[in-house]
Amino acid sequence: MQIREFVKSSFRIALAMFLACVGLIVVVTAYYLAIEAIAKRQAAPFESVREWKSDRKSSLGLEVHVKTKMVSGKLLGSIKVSGYPGYLSHPKNADGQLFFQFLDQDGFTLTTKRMKISEFTTVVDDKDTNAGMSAQFEDDFSLDIYKRFSRMQLGWNLDITAFAKDLPATTTSIVNLDHCAPGLSKAERLKRLAQFGTVRETGMNEFKAAEHRLTFLPDGILIGCN
Repeated sequence: MQIREFVKSSFRIALAMFLACVGLIVVVTAYYLAIEAIAKRQAAPFESVREWKSDRKSSLGLEVHVKTKMVSGKLLGSIKVSGYPGYLSHPKNADGQLFFQFLDQDGFTLTTKRMKISEFTTVVDDKDTNAGMSAQFEDDFSLDIYKRFSRMQLGWNLDITAFAKDLPATTTSIVNLDHCAPGLSKAERLKRLAQFGTVRETGMNEFKAAEHRLTFLPDGILIGCN
């Protein structure tokens, strides 16, 4: 009799513990489903395409149009470059890059997407003449950072000084003192930046004059220029 009562008591305790565990699992699952639903609802607006443009016809002879959106923790981007100056296909620029810098509303850089010229697909017109470039990318990215995107600026490390003939004639004076040219020291870049106006330090290792900007790593390596 005592054994039977002990078994019944143990069974009731086990059942109570089981039901408590099931209840806890239900509560935790409901909590995480609610959090996930809220996160999806907050992310939904950013799945729509946002567009960014940079007109660098005067300094590079090209114009850039970028589309971005966030989907499932991925930053998706589509880049269209209009214009194809001859320097883009020169061997000196085989490893040259375009830098797509995304800034917050105060002008601080949130992230920089680097794209080698070799990663682009050349676009030709109906006369089979090079007319531009295109590329797409997909990166793991934080939605919280993406929400702070306010504007985009274009930087580059291309050698354009030897190809001024490919650019509009009005840009010769800029090309001759190109602050984005490769192989320059930080001091020389800042000196050339000053040709556009008073140089101001707008962030950590970030300098601006008029609409032109330089961004360096702490060791002086250039990571952004426009």
